Order: sequence, then structure tokens, then C-alpha cells
Amino acid sequence: MLCCFQALSQEAEGAQWLIIPRLDVNPYLPVKDGGYRGFDLGSTSLYACFDGGFGESDFSYSVEAHLLSSDPASLYRNTLRSDDVNWLDWANITYAPCNFYLTVGKQVMSIGSFEYDACDYDAYVNLNSTLWTNNQVYQWGAAAGWTSDDESTDLSLQVVASPYGERPFSSGLYAYSVLWKGEYGPWMPMWSVGALAYDKKAYTGLIAIGNKFTAGDFEIVFDYNTRGYDFSFTESSYIGSVAWTPSDRFSLTAKYGVETVKDPYTCVDVFGWDPCLDGEDPYDYYVPASLCYACMKGIGDRGAYQFGGLVGNWYPFENLRIHTALSANTWSKSLSVNIGATYYLNIKRK
Repeated sequence: MLCCFQALSQEAEGAQWLIIPRLDVNPYLPVKDGGYRGFDLGSTSLYACFDGGFGESDFSYSVEAHLLSSDPASLYRNTLRSDDVNWLDWANITYAPCNFYLTVGKQVMSIGSFEYDACDYDAYVNLNSTLWTNNQVYQWGAAAGWTSDDESTDLSLQVVASPYGERPFSSGLYAYSVLWKGEYGPWMPMWSVGALAYDKKAYTGLIAIGNKFTAGDFEIVFDYNTRGYDFSFTESSYIGSVAWTPSDRFSLTAKYGVETVKDPYTCVDVFGWDPCLDGEDPYDYYVPASLCYACMKGIGDRGAYQFGGLVGNWYPFENLRIHTALSANTWSKSLSVNIGATYYLNIKRK
């Protein structure tokens, strides 16, 4: 979603409207005793994206709205919250004279991980890390950056509302980050360092190092990130994926990840939470709400939470995607079978 957002906000030509309905079905099949069992509508949703420029000026705008989901009431109930998902993903204006740019408004937090590469309507939630699932990355703020003449290097500084605050700005909590992106032949790095306020003058440190390599029809990604209260870096994620795209009509991706905590029995989740405190059963969540729970010995694999799977995308028509995603993890002891279709209605306006 980070690359998706930056592409839309910085490369607007004319005006473009994109309407994206997605329909999913997602059964869960236990593979071990006590495994997660159920059925839901996966990432069924309706999105609208608008981007464009203001005449011949150096100003452009970008908006992505999450209009419907399988739980639409929550999207609108959480309006103006910074600690939960709501209907407005981003809405911002970018001023980009020469090699510099300034983006103001709601935007994606700068995190150097290719898990955030895809827009939400193209993502597979059950195949992502707990950081992707539990950290709220759409926040109000500003980012200033510089791009090299050949556009191979992008450096930016960002200040946004912290996801630990209940309301943007009124909480007085902010998140600061530095992001470096590059494209140097087959190597595309995306690295970041961040400090997210969880209390007055108290910060969570987040270091993310993403690397993508291309070779013919293959794309290989290695993501690493570590985070912790007061820069203790108690949680870490190691994620790898290989994508094969032999044509514009078909792609196949394999992904595997491991997440760890230093001491699962005494740790406090950096971005997750304990559902028991809300009167919920932790096992009602396919992707664990608490990484500490998932890493406890006997639940995970000796202090590690593991997840992975396969994704197949087929485009029978230019604007239609048929997708299947199979995923499993050591928390749910279950196989998630996601099947669906996404339609991209592209309305270009000059």
C-alpha cells in the first residue's frame, strides 16, 4: 500500500477515478485437533480511488476510500480515529516542484517493508504478518522528500499522528520516520527508521529493511523488521517471498514468514493486544491479535510464530482478477482457502 499510495500521489497526470469491488469467500479447514474452523467473506470490499493534478501546477491530489467491507459498520464507527481502521485510507495534496515534494494530509506511514507494497484491495490479509495486521498505518500528517533526476533514489522524512493515540493530533502523540527507497538495476531497497510515541516522551522504535530483487519473470523479496517499546526491539519479523509472473495474465507467489519475541511469557505486545481483556477468545482470530500468545511454547514453535502460503492470480480480462490464496500458520492450526474476484473500473478524465 505504501508504494501504491506514493505512485498515485506523485505521478498524477490529468485525473483518474478507479472503482474497485472485490468479492471473496473464505472457508477455514482445521489441519490439527483444535484448529480454527469457520467461514467468512475474506476481504470482500468496495474501494474508490481518485487522483489527479490541478491544471499545469506542481500540485496533485490523491484519495482512497474504503467504502464497504464485510463489516461496514466498523468503518464508519471509527471515523476520525487513529488507532483503528476506518473508511478513509488516505486523502492528501502533494506539491512537487523539481526534485522535491511535500505531501500533506492522511497518508501511509513510512515503513520499509514490501508487505505494504500492494494496495489493500489487492492484499491477502491471512497471509500477512502481525505487524501488517495490527498496526494502523493510515495517519494524518506530512512528509517531505527528494527524488534523484533519474528517479532511482527517493529519500523522505515523515511526521504523522501516532497509531497509539485514540484521535489524530488531539492525543498529542506523533510518529516520526525516515525512509530510503531505491531502484538500482535488479535491486530495489526500501529501508526505514521510525519512532512512534506511545506516551508523552515515550517511543516505540521500528526499524524495517526491505529488499526486492528481480530476475527475468521472478521477483524475490526479503523483509526484516524489529520493534520494541523504548527502542528495546523485543519483536522481530523475517519474511520472504518469490513471485513468478510469466505473462500479464498470470502470477504465482509463495510466501513464508517467522515472527519472534524475546520472552513470550513476560512480553507486552508492541502493536497487538490481549483479546481476553475485551472479553473475547484469542482463538477467534485467525491471525493472532497477540504475538506474545502466538509465540508461547506449545502454541508456536519454541518461541516463534510462523505463517505462509501460496497465491495465484489470473486476469482473464484486463480489468478482472480471479484469485486464490492458501495460507496457514502455527497459531490457528488451520488452512485458510481464499477464493475471489476483483474488478478494476478505471475512469480516466482529461
